[in-house]
Amino acid sequence: MNLSAAAGTSALTALFTALNGGTLNLYTGTPPANVAAALSGNTLIGTATFASSALSGSITTSGDNVVGTLAFTSSTFTTAAAGTVTFARALNTTPAGVIDLGASSVWLPSTTVVVDQMCTNGGNLYICTTGGTTAASGGPTGTGTAITDNTAVWSYVQPGASTLTMNNVAVTANLSTTIQSATLSLPITNPVGSALVT
Repeated sequence: MNLSAAAGTSALTALFTALNGGTLNLYTGTPPANVAAALSGNTLIGTATFASSALSGSITTSGDNVVGTLAFTSSTFTTAAAGTVTFARALNTTPAGVIDLGASSVWLPSTTVVVDQMCTNGGNLYICTTGGTTAASGGPTGTGTAITDNTAVWSYVQPGASTLTMNNVAVTANLSTTIQSATLSLPITNPVGSALVT
């Protein structure tokens, strides 16, 4: 699917509009099959509230994407529990799910990872299928489904980053995590959209 910049801008504008005044909830565990599916065994890690206008500024074209910056009512997530964020669900004011976003961080050496945690390495996105400790160097490579990384095992998901990239994937209970910036982007020349929260 290839969108024109105008069509991509319209679609992304509609997504931002749906998020006005809503919330972004961060969860542990396996993401549901789709945004309409109920949560099952997921723990709420933290919440941020979108501003009454979830779009800060305007949508711009950046390379192969149209991009907009998210606006929040606070510069911090309010944390509810400790854990590793595996996905986020953005809700409107109803509150009903608008979009689910997988969460990832860059691959880190000698780090404990859990099932369903995602990472990016070598330009690819991977999901952990067996929890463990990552290797001292290297990380997952290739496009297989059982990629050994010391005691952790990964499966290839797609090229590029996930839909939500975070610099603080492990969250400690009762601490606020700063939102330095947050963007949503929609591809206009390839099929993978993304969001970036740092």
